[in-house]
Amino acid sequence: MPMARRVRPTTVLLFAVACLGAANASCNRLRHVNYPSVELFSEKWTEPSVPPGTYPDSDRAAVDGLANALAGKPVPVPPATGLPTKPLNVLALSAGGKYGAYSAGVLCGWTESGTRPTFDVVTGVSTGAILALYAFQGSQYDAKLKKFFTTTKGSDLFTTRPVRNLVRYGSISTADGLKKIIDEEVNAQFLCELRASHVAGRRLFIGTLNAHTKRLIIWDIGAVACSGRPDADDFVRKIILAACAIPGMVPPVEFDVVVNGKRYQEVHTDGGAVTQTFMKFGPNVTPAPGTQWLAGSNLYAISAGKLYADPTDGRLNLIDQISASVSASLYALYRVELLKLYTLCVTSGMSYQLVMLPDEVKGSPKSMKIEPVEMTNLFNAGYKQSSGGVPWRMLPPGAGFGEEETPRTGIEFTSPSGK
Repeated sequence: MPMARRVRPTTVLLFAVACLGAANASCNRLRHVNYPSVELFSEKWTEPSVPPGTYPDSDRAAVDGLANALAGKPVPVPPATGLPTKPLNVLALSAGGKYGAYSAGVLCGWTESGTRPTFDVVTGVSTGAILALYAFQGSQYDAKLKKFFTTTKGSDLFTTRPVRNLVRYGSISTADGLKKIIDEEVNAQFLCELRASHVAGRRLFIGTLNAHTKRLIIWDIGAVACSGRPDADDFVRKIILAACAIPGMVPPVEFDVVVNGKRYQEVHTDGGAVTQTFMKFGPNVTPAPGTQWLAGSNLYAISAGKLYADPTDGRLNLIDQISASVSASLYALYRVELLKLYTLCVTSGMSYQLVMLPDEVKGSPKSMKIEPVEMTNLFNAGYKQSSGGVPWRMLPPGAGFGEEETPRTGIEFTSPSGK
């Protein structure tokens, strides 16, 4: 085992104490900031400019549709009143750190196949937020997408100075490089195209985590860009930066909010801890649970990585054990969310399509180890897999043959390889 992997528990604990002390010191200097109270956070906030029901709830639609199906009710004809939902192409991009390079390869290969549609809705969280920006704008941004996910180094995004940054920001790195890239990419032309797409009825949704409430916040990026706010352009860039602000690694992003006429600050970070993928609909969608109200529509879910984490061998030190636990939790979260999306598709008539990194593709288990060589390999794997037509999977994780988990009754086993 390499020396770099031999970390003594006492060293880890001392480092953790130092981190907590530095973070507390940083917070102490920011006590003048006016954060909402727990009581205020516990209440449901509404935007006066957004009428209730503007954004249909996909979870509620799935539950209502499932209840109708289980009750054995016949599928009625969609109601004549109201606006029917036109067939939609929805792209859901997952979190996954450096494995976003694979998703980028899939998108570019999909373009090469000649079958990639224009997406009516695109959702993304964490690395999926960066992917979503380019994917939503269309295949004309494939070159930029490839460049970002094959040439970027970790040092291009983050500046790591643990002691200095812990004392000043409560994080081990800063995201100055990433911020600069976002500022350059999300420029006037990009925002002009984004606004045009929003006006045309297309929607781009990005997720962040409210660090105080521990809940997902979903932003309608086009609506923010079209809000008429004097800071709308910077606001969009700020949301993207927050979506990639990994807690503890880089500083969180603060947003000024006004609640009941009073100004407060919210703290937002990478939303990957609470969701790995999600679906949201815009105002042009009218759910009609109990009908095939999304018939002809397609959900395309691209997994930035595999459905299960690669196994590790050898002795596991403290850091390895903690990392394995966190990794397993995030992978499990994603599989559950894919099953939830499948339920919505089945009950609404939408086509469910999923693609993920093949098991045979090997790489470093560290999702934030961002190196051009490995990122290029991941990109090429996605491109090769999809350039002849994306090999979509029509079933959620665990539903395929041989994917079930069989309870153990003993400790003697056989394996297909016989090794």
